[in-house]
Amino acid sequence: MNARIARIILLGLACCVYTLTIRAQEGEYYVLDGFGGVHAGNGASTILPATPYFGFDVAADIEFFQAQGNVAAGILVLDRFGGVHRGGGLTTQPPGNTPYFGFNIARAIVARDTKPRIMAVSVSSTGLSTGGAIDFEGVVKEGPGQYLITFDRSVLNCVWSVTLGRESSISLANPLPEPGQASATASTGGTLRVYTANTNGTPTDKPFHATVVCRQS
Repeated sequence: MNARIARIILLGLACCVYTLTIRAQEGEYYVLDGFGGVHAGNGASTILPATPYFGFDVAADIEFFQAQGNVAAGILVLDRFGGVHRGGGLTTQPPGNTPYFGFNIARAIVARDTKPRIMAVSVSSTGLSTGGAIDFEGVVKEGPGQYLITFDRSVLNCVWSVTLGRESSISLANPLPEPGQASATASTGGTLRVYTANTNGTPTDKPFHATVVCRQS
């Protein structure tokens, strides 16, 4: 009788633990039980706020998202009826419109790759692209040390970096950086306006490299 009871308990436990999500680089992991509970293991931080705890055997799968910027790590939990439930940092994001089947058929959830999108261009002091551009459309020289760059998407809600370079005709044997200053700001219409100056801050034509990083939409 005791052996039979033990087998029943083991079977009962097996019915309620389904998914193991591992952060392989750190050896941390999360276990999803069938009732919707998410359990952190091996030093992983607790996901807060948590996803709903259903209280019955309906949870099907889990997807983990690394922290990005000021958004904490988060998870998506899929229930067997097709409902997707957000936890952790993802609760601050707009809700997704996933199919809700209404019967026991959903089994797995997979997140789309959302690697950042990178756009870049090298520009001469005269306002010409010097090659190696990524998703670049055009540049207009607006005045001394002022350049307006258009990429194939808006730079609003992106981050960017501008560094002074040297004209491509200068020998690579000269390793010294171009003296001066460079800065940039988003312009009306989502273009990037770049300002270059000499070491005293006077607007001066300078060659530069501009890189823009955007979250994929």
